[in-house]
Amino acid sequence: MKNALIRFGLISGLSIGLLSASFSAAPPPKPGQPGSDGSNVVTGTTAANCAIGVSRAELDINNVRTRYLTAGDMFWDPAISQARYEVPKRTDNLTTSRNSIFAAAIWLGGEERGTNNILVMVQTYRGSLRNYWPGPIQYTNQALAVPTNNKVCSAWDQHFKCNRRTVKEFVDQYEAGAVDCDKLPQEIKFWPGKGNPYLKQKAEFAADQSAVASVDNNLANFFDRDSNGVYNPCNGDYPLWAGTEIDNNCPDGRVDINAGADQVIWWVCNDAGNKKNFDNNTTTVPEIGIEVHYEAFAYASTDATNDMTFLRQKIYNKGSYILDKTYLAQWVDPDLGNAGDDYVGCDVLRGLGICYNGDENDEGASGYGENPPAVGVDFFRGPFPDDHLDNVDWDLDCALKSKAIFFAIHGDVAIGTVACTESAADTVIFDHYLFGAFTKNRIDWAANQAIRIRAGAAARCH
Repeated sequence: MKNALIRFGLISGLSIGLLSASFSAAPPPKPGQPGSDGSNVVTGTTAANCAIGVSRAELDINNVRTRYLTAGDMFWDPAISQARYEVPKRTDNLTTSRNSIFAAAIWLGGEERGTNNILVMVQTYRGSLRNYWPGPIQYTNQALAVPTNNKVCSAWDQHFKCNRRTVKEFVDQYEAGAVDCDKLPQEIKFWPGKGNPYLKQKAEFAADQSAVASVDNNLANFFDRDSNGVYNPCNGDYPLWAGTEIDNNCPDGRVDINAGADQVIWWVCNDAGNKKNFDNNTTTVPEIGIEVHYEAFAYASTDATNDMTFLRQKIYNKGSYILDKTYLAQWVDPDLGNAGDDYVGCDVLRGLGICYNGDENDEGASGYGENPPAVGVDFFRGPFPDDHLDNVDWDLDCALKSKAIFFAIHGDVAIGTVACTESAADTVIFDHYLFGAFTKNRIDWAANQAIRIRAGAAARCH
């Protein structure tokens, strides 16, 4: 059982154009403990029989080494319940690894139009919570029963990592007529651009026609040299990501491979790959039909960005549900070195959630020692609705901030996946946290007075 006492998360409003923040708390069940295998859970609807993703990849171009997974979570190793957001990054295995974040995930939830039913897509410490599976989904119409299958999910249970230096060298070689199509760099050859013929030929895709067809989805961004809509590096196409691609919100937006992040990891998940499981829910919980494209990236620099990582998500609702009052969340569990003496707070003007040490010495083998750092989580840019679909002017050049930051802290009580005094891993309670609201009759806040938002307190910053 972990002794980290602080959990917080940041949330952004999606359909109503607001940003908010919320949080949940709980130590993760370790492998082999009750609830770690998804047993005794009867929720879910359409099953495509997909397995939980096992792929992992590390962003490591700068002073941070961190891990991303394909089950909706990130920044940790669920097999051994250990943090994997290492900063500063070690250059050898002799020094002690120090981490500032234990785990994180993207949350999304809203109300079904016409029924007000709560539908969510969430993840925390896994346990029996199952909401994410690898791969894109293909709803050709609303009556389609199975939008994916285990072959498709299995094929996409991987990350696609690329370095800007490799792409720059490829572009220079292609423009000089020196590219050998039989010797393409792997990260460019198998970049998941739409229709990539090399990706279709990989064994995990070629073994199943539906997996091959899934490559024809709109996937990772790329420079389409011949403007045919299909990614083919042999024709000079190459990967694009944050900073290198055209930004339609900038008046002088253009493709520039010399700009942008130095390293990127791309992957895709959905909420329709199998039955959705919630720890404390025994009713049917349908998939929404959400597909999420993740793009984690980092800069190698001599300034503060060398200690930062970034994450961009593209979220597609491919299902038949129309969601109102929809909120997007970045749930984060910060364990700043030795988590036993951490405090949390917020910078209201910046919309920034902060975790810092309770004194000037972060003790213990996992601690940062004297003059420990702080860690912050922020939305640099809020969600952009795809306004060409509804002709609504959403003022997309506006940088939205968090509407609220919600902190929940627990003491020594063994608690469930989200709430502090009982398991709250049901759709309604997740929705309350997404909205930045306290959950009714869940926590006896009077029993533990707040001391700098530490050891049994809750706060919501506006």
